[in-house]
Amino acid sequence: MNEEKVFFKNKIKFVFNEKIKNPIVFYNVKEKKFSQIFEKLPKEIQKKLETIIKKEKISNFQVKIFHTFNDDFQNIILIGFENFNLRNFHYFSRIPIRVSIKERIERIDMFLPDLYAFSDVDFFDFVKYFVVNAVMSSYDFSQFYKNEDIPSLKEINIITKENIEKPVKEGIVMGEIINTVRNLSNMPGGEMTPDFFIKVIKKIKIPKLKIKILDRKKLERLKMNSILAVGKGSVYGSYLAILEYYGTNKKEKPYVLIGKGITFDTGGLHLKPAEGMKDMNLDMSGGAGVLGALMVCAKLKIKKNVIGFIPIAENMPGNDSYRPGDLIKSLSGKIIEVVSPDAEGRVILADAIHYSKKYNPKVIITLATLTGASMIALGNKASALLSNLGEEKIDEIKKLSYLTGDFVWDLPLWEEYLNDIKSQFGDLANVGKSRYGGVMHGAIFLYEFAKPYDFIHIDMAPKMVSNDEDNLAPGSFGFGVKILTEIIKKDLLKI
Repeated sequence: MNEEKVFFKNKIKFVFNEKIKNPIVFYNVKEKKFSQIFEKLPKEIQKKLETIIKKEKISNFQVKIFHTFNDDFQNIILIGFENFNLRNFHYFSRIPIRVSIKERIERIDMFLPDLYAFSDVDFFDFVKYFVVNAVMSSYDFSQFYKNEDIPSLKEINIITKENIEKPVKEGIVMGEIINTVRNLSNMPGGEMTPDFFIKVIKKIKIPKLKIKILDRKKLERLKMNSILAVGKGSVYGSYLAILEYYGTNKKEKPYVLIGKGITFDTGGLHLKPAEGMKDMNLDMSGGAGVLGALMVCAKLKIKKNVIGFIPIAENMPGNDSYRPGDLIKSLSGKIIEVVSPDAEGRVILADAIHYSKKYNPKVIITLATLTGASMIALGNKASALLSNLGEEKIDEIKKLSYLTGDFVWDLPLWEEYLNDIKSQFGDLANVGKSRYGGVMHGAIFLYEFAKPYDFIHIDMAPKMVSNDEDNLAPGSFGFGVKILTEIIKKDLLKI
């Protein structure tokens, strides 16, 4: 794929008028009640819907489509629901878009008050994330490789009394960037090499977003041996991409975001089994998510300082690959014992975390597809959150995750786990002494390099790809952009 094509452009036009042609009607199965748009429909259409409800047994999240072949009302999409909350709002709001695309319906009419049922959520935040979900739902990576025509939704008419142009524009920007992140993550490993990733980053031209690239020679000069070690088996170079965005006075401490950028993870000399390697082109999803968050902050001119770091390498078996038993002197001076070359993410992040301290960060946030253990713990429903910030701040982040749809759930970052990764020859081993507690071992390893700064680690392996409940096209979920942006925008770490 050409690096220019990576950047997604939204094709859905959002309009605001009262003219209804293809209404989305919700039906509360529990209360046996239609949503408010029902009242705006002509009586004959209302009667048809009432008759249908009596004849058909509509269940939770079930969809019924009625093609009326009427000039005024061409298509009606009826969606049943039972328990509607902020967590399933994201899935729920994507249904009309996905159904419309499948049915080749080019325009739909949404009455936003039908979906806004959350007194503790700002209405304009709600609108923004409705639009984000719509843009995400319109994405399908297969369009880049298939010759067939991929149907698309062309227009969404949003019906509401409020002036919502600003949150709609913000939602489009965020949605486009998330889909760009999904493009990057979905690219086959043979195309998404470290060199290609760097080419894409260099193509980004957003005012106030400054980009620096440290290549192999610069990494060697700075003695970033951890990043270099992981990439030794690859024919491609290793890099550290640094993105600086200053949205306010430079004296204000920045949020530091660090994302894992392993463009393909074979497991190195600890070669993964075949079934474990298939999706490892997505192992740079954390790096792509951090890139996306910086792009959103800069495009929306968020009044905070944000610095992003993406250590980029390919973990391949080769004559020069780093080996089990190697002792690596990291940038911090800590000696890392390589117990498993397949635990490479934490190794490359170590140097990036230590280097980020020169910016005197407000907080260091790492985003990485770090462990399979996080998927064993949480399934594919939420990413793991580990932090030293205390329960109150962690609860705020979890609450934000419901708003954004980037769901997280907390696990402990206790000092007791440190003993599990003590090295017999160096300072830290890159895996624990047993197979138990792998999520915490990865997080406590990273925290050792982040101390004494405030620290948040998000192990996003569970949300690397979308699942059935997400109601999105197969492939990358685009996790991280929304939750990171909201943490920064709402200044959750204000001190």
